[in-house]
Amino acid sequence: MAGFFQSLLHLLALIVLVRLLLPARYAVLNPYAAAADTLLNRILGFLRGGIPLPPKGLCLILLGLSLALRAALSYKQGDATVSMSLFATAVFAPKTFLGWLWLEVIEFTGYYLNLLSAVFFLRLWHRSRALPGYTGNLLELGTHPFSRLNGWMLAGAVAALACVFVSMIVGTVPSPIHYTISDIQNFREAFEALKVSNPFDLSSLPMPLRLITLAGLTVIDTLGQLQHFLFMLLLLALFAMLFGSPSLRMFLADMFKLLQGPLPNLRIGPIDLSPLLTFFVLGALRSLLIVVFLLLIRGLIHVV
Repeated sequence: MAGFFQSLLHLLALIVLVRLLLPARYAVLNPYAAAADTLLNRILGFLRGGIPLPPKGLCLILLGLSLALRAALSYKQGDATVSMSLFATAVFAPKTFLGWLWLEVIEFTGYYLNLLSAVFFLRLWHRSRALPGYTGNLLELGTHPFSRLNGWMLAGAVAALACVFVSMIVGTVPSPIHYTISDIQNFREAFEALKVSNPFDLSSLPMPLRLITLAGLTVIDTLGQLQHFLFMLLLLALFAMLFGSPSLRMFLADMFKLLQGPLPNLRIGPIDLSPLLTFFVLGALRSLLIVVFLLLIRGLIHVV
């Protein structure tokens, strides 16, 4: 339950951040975003009764409160870890509440980086500048104004934010890298076949390359998170099929279209297997990119 509440606080912080970055006059045409905007207006109206500030000022207060509540929950649970990717996590040791608050700032930066990376990969997936459907538009609105950048500029923004995210962790924790053994074993045979010894040992890399490696793995791991998200959508689709929910089915169809991209429709009678095909393709792409990226970094050692 605490994890679900923390996820809601991250979502609230993102909604508030988007409002801060939007112009003073704006129009929300997306029905999902309009519902979130209506809820935020009610919260701001409630705060305005006791704090006479303009909307931007109230948004800053609300953003600080959401991060402070997450810091309090993390302190209560004793959870002082931040995941850089499924391969590496950073373990913190906050001494004061400000330390826990800094930890939440880092986590929110990573949360925003995941969304921005998702927009980047989905644009490549669809080979277009704009993502299709209401959910694609919602995802681009959630990463405003970076989502308005063209391909190369967006790639630069993702790379820069990834390096900032990893630098924030490395600058706070002297030795932050703790590898997840199960994930390393999944790629051990592939690297042994390529005759690459211990590719996950970054100690021989210069610090700039070490930061770039961790930043790259963090961005690539977004594909794995999209795969996990697709699995949750498949469970929701099963729920919608059993209990019947037209609105949920419409939302799921929009999401499946966004994630399926250029992959062909795969049907066996009335059963649509396209989401399952997308699930396996995303996993294969993630594995391939990780192998290629680490081999590239290893090759740079002999050049630098």
